[in-house]
Amino acid sequence: MSAVPPFIPRVTSTAKVLVIGGTGRVGGSVVRALREMVPQEPPLAGMQPIIVVGGRDRGAFLQTRERLMEQDLAAMMTEGREFSGEGLFGSRGGGDEGGGGFVEGERVQLGGNRPTLKFFEVDATDPSSVAHAIESTSCDLVVHTAGPFQRSTRAAVLEGLLRSGHKCGYVDVCDDYSAAMMAKQMHEEAVSKGVTAILSGGIWPGVSNLMALEAAELLGGVDKVESTEFSFFTAGSGGAGATLISATFLILAEKALAYEKGEAVHYPAGSGIRSVDFGESIGSRKVYRINLLETESCHHVLGVPNTSTYFATAPEFWNDLLRLTTLLPSDILGNRELMYSFSDFSMPVIRAVDAFVGAANAMRVDARDKNGRHAVCLYGHSDLEVCVGEAVASFAIELLLQRITGGPPAVPPGVWLPEETCKNDKALRERIVRRSARTAYQYDSYVVKEGERDGEREERNRFESISRGIMAGR
Repeated sequence: MSAVPPFIPRVTSTAKVLVIGGTGRVGGSVVRALREMVPQEPPLAGMQPIIVVGGRDRGAFLQTRERLMEQDLAAMMTEGREFSGEGLFGSRGGGDEGGGGFVEGERVQLGGNRPTLKFFEVDATDPSSVAHAIESTSCDLVVHTAGPFQRSTRAAVLEGLLRSGHKCGYVDVCDDYSAAMMAKQMHEEAVSKGVTAILSGGIWPGVSNLMALEAAELLGGVDKVESTEFSFFTAGSGGAGATLISATFLILAEKALAYEKGEAVHYPAGSGIRSVDFGESIGSRKVYRINLLETESCHHVLGVPNTSTYFATAPEFWNDLLRLTTLLPSDILGNRELMYSFSDFSMPVIRAVDAFVGAANAMRVDARDKNGRHAVCLYGHSDLEVCVGEAVASFAIELLLQRITGGPPAVPPGVWLPEETCKNDKALRERIVRRSARTAYQYDSYVVKEGERDGEREERNRFESISRGIMAGR
C-alpha cells in the first residue's frame, strides 16, 4: 500500500461544494439540504458556503434556482420573516466567469449565511470534463448525483477527481453494487493521493446500511448477526424524476440477489411477496424481492451470511404494474436510453398519482442472531426527496469538517462503502444518522421481546431517545 500523504486541513471561512447532477431531482434536493444544513453545523457556523451545480444544461440550472427561490420564500412566510427582495437573485441573468462554462449564480439572503449558488458545465460521463470542473472550481467536496448508476461502464466522476490531482472529499449516491465495485478499484490510488471517497452515501443505500449496523449493535455486534433483511417503501414515485424512475426499471431487469448460508441465490424480481410493518403512518405493506446494493454490502462488509432486500410502493396497482414489467425481455427493460425515454414520457401520469398518494419514504431493517433474538430499526419520512437530500448532506458534512476545520480525519483516505466508514466508529455513525433524521417523523430501534412477534420491545438502543429529542424540537 502506498504511503498516505500527511493530513493538511484547509482552514478557511468558506466551503465550496460541487454537486454534479445538481439540476436533477436528487441533486436539487442535495443542494437544498446543503444550503440549510451546512450553516447550522456548529463547527461550520458563520461560513458562507458556495455551492456549484455541475451539469450539462444551464437552462435546467436556472429552473433549479427558481425552485429553490420559491422554497425559500415559502419558508420565510412560514417562519414569519419579512421579505424585502433585496439581494435575492440579484442579477437574474448571471454572467460567464473564468471562461470554462462557469456561470455566476446569485446569493440568497434569507437570514444568516446562505450559500452562493453557481453553475459549471460538466459532462458526468467524461473524466476529463469532470477533472476540468474540479480544477476550475477548486472545490472542497464533490457530490455525485448524476444517475442512473445501473449499467455504468466506468466510475467517471471519481476517476476525474483522481485525475485532476486536486485533494478534496467525494460522496456519491450510487445504488448499484457493480458500479460501486468499479469505484472501489481506485481505492489504492485514492489512498496515495489523500482523497476520501464515500460511495452510496444517500438514504437507501446509505443510512439504511448504517441502520443495519445499529441493529447489529443491539444484538451484541456484527459477528453475532445471522441474518439481515432490508425492506423499503416509497409512496408513488416519492417525487422522483425520470432518471430515478428509469433506474427502478433497470433494477427490475435484474434477478434479485440474496445470500443464504453464505451462498448467492438469485430470485425473480417481484417474487417472495410478504407483509412488513413499517411502523407509524405507513403500517403494514406487502413487499417483494428486488436487487439492491445492501444485499451485497451487508454480506461482504459485515460478513452477515443471510441477507435480502425487499421493496413496495403505493398505490397497490403500481406494484402490480412493476411486477408485470419484469416479464419484458431483459434487453428492453435493461436498456438505459429506452427506459429513460419511457419514464420521461410517463411523468404526467406519475405526477397525477403522486398528488393522491404523497411522497412518504420508510425503511425497516430486521436483524437476527443464531439464538433467534430479533432487532429492528425503523425510519420514516413524509417526503422522499427531502430525506434523500438530508441523508447525502449528512455524509457530506463529515467530509467538509475533515477538509476545513482541521484535526484527524474521521474517515481516512480511500474509497469506502457506508458500512466501512462506520463499522468501528459508533460516534461517526450516530452523527450521520442524527442529521439524517432531523425532519423524519420516525426513527426507532429495539430488540423484540422474547415470545412476542414485534409488538413489545425488550430493550431500545440509546440513540433512539436522542433522535426522538432532536425531531421533537425541529
